[in-house]
Amino acid sequence: MGICRLAMLGLSPGLVSAASPVLEVNAVDVTVRGTVTDSNGEPIPGVTVSVPGTTIGTATDLEGRYSLTVPEGSSLAFSFIGFQTQTVSVGDRSVIDITLAEDMASLDEVVVVGYGVQKRANVIGSVSTVNADEIMSQPVSGVSNMLAGRLPGGTFTQESGQPGKDNATIRIRGNSTLGNNSPLIVVDGIVGRDINTLQPENIESITMLKDASAAIYGASGANGVILITTKRGAIDTPATVTYRFHEGILTPTMLPEMADAPTYARMIREYQSYRGTDESNMRYSLEDIAKYESGEFPWTHPNTNWYDEALRDFSSTRQHNLSISGGSKSTSYYTSFGYNFNDGIYTNNATSYDRYNLKVNIDYRISDYISLGLDLTGVKEDKMYSPYSESSIFDMVTRMWPTSPAVWPGGLPGPDFERGLQPMVLSSDKTGFDDDKNYRTYSTFSANIKIPGIEGLSLNANYAYDLYQR
Repeated sequence: MGICRLAMLGLSPGLVSAASPVLEVNAVDVTVRGTVTDSNGEPIPGVTVSVPGTTIGTATDLEGRYSLTVPEGSSLAFSFIGFQTQTVSVGDRSVIDITLAEDMASLDEVVVVGYGVQKRANVIGSVSTVNADEIMSQPVSGVSNMLAGRLPGGTFTQESGQPGKDNATIRIRGNSTLGNNSPLIVVDGIVGRDINTLQPENIESITMLKDASAAIYGASGANGVILITTKRGAIDTPATVTYRFHEGILTPTMLPEMADAPTYARMIREYQSYRGTDESNMRYSLEDIAKYESGEFPWTHPNTNWYDEALRDFSSTRQHNLSISGGSKSTSYYTSFGYNFNDGIYTNNATSYDRYNLKVNIDYRISDYISLGLDLTGVKEDKMYSPYSESSIFDMVTRMWPTSPAVWPGGLPGPDFERGLQPMVLSSDKTGFDDDKNYRTYSTFSANIKIPGIEGLSLNANYAYDLYQR
């Protein structure tokens, strides 16, 4: 399946997309009011009451009451977490009382909690979960960036957009200590593995434990816990081959607007006039300003927008993943190979990030009581940069004079600002390069023994061996 994503648009409840259906403007408005209760007759506050396909909506108060003005002939949708959504037609009614039924399917759903599972209804405030469909819905190579806005109680701050260095800082319930505030990462029961080297397509679910739900991990879980479960095969199922790819573009949300050459020259003249400099000693004459404005003198009087010259409009990102899963009567398997690529945004670009992922999960059932597991993960990262940091490059882009050419008309880089520093050169590999290769191997051997005669009691043993090499 191929997916091409060029942009993502988020709509809040106060916005209507161009594709949203709208009601006829000549419809008559009617006011509908009522009360929303549960099956026991207790009022439910905070229920969302809305007209499907529009931005018309409200919420019930503490007594479960609502009042809403809607176009005649509309329908009302009543929704609340833990209850089944109910839609009714208004017709000619002005009072509509609703009884919502509990959504037992979602409340009975089990979620991963520490070393076991519990019903979602029992931990709905302290546990947040993201499933596989949500994980694969956006082409982001770093899992920490993908989680932003998807786990209530979590804060994800991306401090850099440089490929390979754009991982988000994760905080659960904010900062709680003067030291390390990072949550504990647990991948398939093993503590301490890197969340950002995982291939998103290999993840089955991500669960964030907050507050007391993370207490099972002791002091290590004081800042919260993020549990990651990877995909596995199923017993006695045919082989399934899946190929997914994402192709996208990345662009800055905002760049500084700098003064152009004529404006810069005028400001320098104004500054010099305050100091009493006479016309003959001004750095820029009125003739210079006219030449900068004309654009006819690129050799002597260029008008350079350094952000336009040093940066491209967008960079590219792509992901490919091929997986095979299935199983026989006693063995199940899941294996995949993934590739991720992110490009730099510089015009003369030496920046790129390549990552290769290999994942193998094998489960073997010896008997009804004994099963063995083997999990293998291999990761290779290749980060290519210029010798200068991104902060140094952007600093020089901001400091360069608009009256200085980025590139001479003949194609060679223009003059430097100081000490040979020029953005068109700094971002390239002309002065050298930084090739950073990382290799990771995660291995886990597991055994599970069910105790005969005691329902739900089992013994589980894991042996993990991780290797990191640069």
